[in-house]
Amino acid sequence: MATAHREDTDHGEDNFILEIHRIKERIQIQFVELRDCLSVRENTLIEELENILARYCTYKMEVEKITERRKRLKYQKRLYRNDEVNKLGKLVEKAGVINYTDQWNNCVKVFDSTAKYLFKFGDSKGENKMSLPTGLTICGNRILISQSSHCIMNYQLDGKFISKVGKDGNGNLEFNYPQGITIDELNRDVYICDYNNNRIQILSENLHYKSQFGKDILYNPCDIKLNRNNIFILGQSNPCLHIFNKDLVLLHRLVRHVEY
Repeated sequence: MATAHREDTDHGEDNFILEIHRIKERIQIQFVELRDCLSVRENTLIEELENILARYCTYKMEVEKITERRKRLKYQKRLYRNDEVNKLGKLVEKAGVINYTDQWNNCVKVFDSTAKYLFKFGDSKGENKMSLPTGLTICGNRILISQSSHCIMNYQLDGKFISKVGKDGNGNLEFNYPQGITIDELNRDVYICDYNNNRIQILSENLHYKSQFGKDILYNPCDIKLNRNNIFILGQSNPCLHIFNKDLVLLHRLVRHVEY
């Protein structure tokens, strides 16, 4: 009887060991399956991340190209604007003398009627320094110059500084990058293109504020000319010519669309 009991015990231990091995094998199989599943998911995730990174790099390159293109276009438009503004009247003739705004050299150059250079003026430093002059007109015995530091400079014909008016802002007698400037020969009013404020400010001959117009009509006005009956205003952005009468009523709007 003792021998039979031992055989039963040994048989039970063998079954227990076999069961342990089977459980171990199942665990190993499940572990391998889980590892393979995780590997597949990891590879899929890595591929997705690589695709996202590739799309981001492509997007970044496109943004850089667009940014560089915009910089080039902005520079070209600035050159074009300067050329057009000069054609529209940057060279102002007065008593056989021509005054020319040299924008990038921050000065005004004076030539005689034969284009012989005479002299230049414009303080290079200090509170009254000339900074990117953009517009010029003769007002009696004075030269009025608009410049990028948001003000109007007032000089004698010999280039001696008199005064300046205006500051940065959008109120009366405040400017945001003033450009084209001209004078009405009939009443001596001064008309100034207030570029980034999208309007025209009108000052008296003594540079006191009188009125303004063009808000909600003009967009980046850069030059202005007057004749006896009309006011002609050139807009830079998508070049547009506005024609007003002297009562400041819009008569015509001529648009030239530019494709980039």
